[in-house]
Amino acid sequence: MHFNDHSPPHFHAHYGEKSASIRINDFGIFEGELPAKIVALVIEWTILHRDELLDNWERGRSGKGLKKIKPLVNMSPKLIKIEYLHDYTLRLSFADGSTGEYDFAARVGFKGVFTKLRDQSRFRRFRISRIDATLTWSGNIDLDRDVLYADVTGKPIVWNDEVVYQPNKLNINLHSIDYK
Repeated sequence: MHFNDHSPPHFHAHYGEKSASIRINDFGIFEGELPAKIVALVIEWTILHRDELLDNWERGRSGKGLKKIKPLVNMSPKLIKIEYLHDYTLRLSFADGSTGEYDFAARVGFKGVFTKLRDQSRFRRFRISRIDATLTWSGNIDLDRDVLYADVTGKPIVWNDEVVYQPNKLNINLHSIDYK
């Protein structure tokens, strides 16, 4: 939000190299663009903080200082490096120095859109998305960076003070269970 900004009441959302102006009253984007999954998060955040946003709009228009509003999310650090190790296992490195192995076959599997990645040659053609710094493949196949970071570090994802994703720390080898 900028002081003496033009109507309608709005704020500016930034994500990676993308940005958009979002109307506070109806959540519409009237300038710029954001990825669809980010738009959904921004709308959810706007609904939660609509009164605070409108108050800040009025404060800004009248020359008063803006009040701090809780940010959208504390997004995980950017994925900065991916190394192929073996089979379907990758080493992921994040901007905060966190590094760990990620076994795609064990954690995600090969169902739905991921079926195509069973082909090793295709699986090995991963990259880091320039838009949201996450693990991606051609054909709009990607994994959420927050989930990857949680799985590698063991830290849960928290949204509005609620744990929304807890990394699975239970590692069961079904071949070693005695079914007597």
